[in-house]
Formats: sequence, structure tokens, C-alpha cells
Amino acid sequence: MLGSSLLNKNYPAVVFHVTKHQIKSFSEATGQTDPLYFNENISKKKRPSLLAPLTFLTVIDHKQKKPYQYIIDLGMDLGRILHAGQKYMYHHPIYSGDVITKRGKISNIYEKNNGDLQFVEFKSYYTNQRDIMVAESLAIIAYRNNI
Repeated sequence: MLGSSLLNKNYPAVVFHVTKHQIKSFSEATGQTDPLYFNENISKKKRPSLLAPLTFLTVIDHKQKKPYQYIIDLGMDLGRILHAGQKYMYHHPIYSGDVITKRGKISNIYEKNNGDLQFVEFKSYYTNQRDIMVAESLAIIAYRNNI
């Protein structure tokens, strides 16, 4: 069983510099077609720079050295983990040139099915260089105790 001693543990902040190339590459890889993600001239008509698609935050998550350190800290067997959900709440657009800081913590640990399944929620907060909250995310993993 997973202990709750790490509940509310904060993890080191990740600082990420958003570039035009990263936005264009991610947009192409994810099949985006809106020119706001590719053409700076179009994007800049109403925005400060090239707009990042909503799902761009996953790039930031995977650029940190140990994106799943909390799983290691909890002593989880990787063969027993299931991805149970991912939620995002967006507050402000992200643009090329932004510097995004991600801060995260284990926000909840609970069980279901008489302890056969335990759930871990990891909450992340993303701010830009002006200390404006651009987004929040919640990653939920399920841990199977009896396999």
C-alpha cells in the first residue's frame, strides 16, 4: 500500500523557454492545422507572438529531468500503474518567447475497491515570466495492489 507521507510534497520547479520552433514542431506532430500555431504574421495580428496549442503543456512536462519522480518516491512498481486521467484548466494563452515555470506536488492519495486500487493525483501549476498563472493540470494514476 502507498503511504500518505508524501502527500502535499512539492517538487522542484521546472523553467521552460517557449520557442517558435518548439510550437511549430509540436503543432505539426499533433496534426494542428490552425495557422495561429505556424504563421507568426497571422498570429501577431491579435497576439504578441506565435500562439502555442492548448496541449503544448505536455512538452514542458517531458522536458524535466525526472518527470515522474513522484512515482519513484512512492516506491511504485511500474508494471502496476495505469494512467487514470489528465485534466487541464487554462487561464491565459502561452506564446513563443514566454518563460513558463511549472511547480507540482502530490495533491491526493486515496483508495477504492477495498484497497485493491490506489490513486495518486499530481497537481501542477504553470506561470509565465510575468507571474501570471497560465494553466493548472491534474494527472491521475491508478496503482493496482492485487495483481
